[in-house]
Amino acid sequence: MFDFPFDSTVDYDFFLGGSVFYRAIFDIENKSTFNFGVGFKYKDSYSLELKLGGFNGNSPVSNAGEISYNTVSLLLGFTVF
Repeated sequence: MFDFPFDSTVDYDFFLGGSVFYRAIFDIENKSTFNFGVGFKYKDSYSLELKLGGFNGNSPVSNAGEISYNTVSLLLGFTVF
């Protein structure tokens, strides 16, 4: 699975007494990630899949620091029909 990056901006206006007293603008940058999965099916009924993925880099919210995460998923399945 590939994640294609896009850029957005979130604007927050904080009001006090009917007028804006603080404006916060966050630039959100979607970072690319990569996931890999492998699986198999046994006797057309049972399935097993292992997915691995992760991200290393700057936070998608500007000036929020660096983040890192890894994921491991194990999916078990059963086909009824």
